[in-house]
Amino acid sequence: MVGLAGGGGLGLAFYNAVQLGFYDRASTLVMVVFLLVSVTDALADRLRRKPAAQRAPESGMALVAEAG
Repeated sequence: MVGLAGGGGLGLAFYNAVQLGFYDRASTLVMVVFLLVSVTDALADRLRRKPAAQRAPESGMALVAEAG
């Protein structure tokens, strides 16, 4: 998921922030990456725990709405 959300761009932004000494921005980027990974992991865990006999969702947005 982080790759889909621009993991390469986040990594480059983090690298630049550290190299330029913007440590407040770098720490914010670390928190954003942590949040993205945590939310993705929680969503995947909830989806794996659903019974397999359930009908398939109509779209990706319906899948996200059902998980929430």
